[in-house]
Amino acid sequence: MKNFVRLQTGIDVQPLLHQIAEYPNLWNASDQWSAGNVKPAIEAVDNIVLRYNRSPDWNKPAFWLLSAAQKIIFDLMRVIPGEHLGKVLITRLRPGQTIPDHIDIMPPGIPLYYHRFQIPLNVKPGVVFRCGEEQLEMRPGEAWWFNNQLLHSVHNNSDHDRISMLCDIRPFMLDNLSYRPNLHF
Repeated sequence: MKNFVRLQTGIDVQPLLHQIAEYPNLWNASDQWSAGNVKPAIEAVDNIVLRYNRSPDWNKPAFWLLSAAQKIIFDLMRVIPGEHLGKVLITRLRPGQTIPDHIDIMPPGIPLYYHRFQIPLNVKPGVVFRCGEEQLEMRPGEAWWFNNQLLHSVHNNSDHDRISMLCDIRPFMLDNLSYRPNLHF
């Protein structure tokens, strides 16, 4: 695979899932992420914004309430290794819903700074993630880099909510726009 790289396996996501269940009011409590994205790509997606880099207060209340996310995030930053943490959010895609094909485009003239990483928290068979010409079914407790500069989509063909955490991280030693993690895990 060239558009996906699995970086970690065996991440304990249960403590975070328990905290998410404990604070259901966090879903869609902030519209900062969805307000800045192109519709309809995100219309079907519920979200919890933990950290958002386009506001003066980067860390949102959810970052502190969902403290189990911090361990997952900072462990991933050590694996990459990451230089700078950007946006972090948890998304929920209901059964039968789709995030249509889209590209996470940087504004014109802005060089690629962050790379997108995904940690599936609750994903059942039938949830298909496509990126470029490749597709896969991610499993809970894995961490993935994917090339969000290519056309990508997610299809929840399962009977369960698909819950995943997205982290934008700038890797150390980023020297060109064709960066792709060269890690062997």
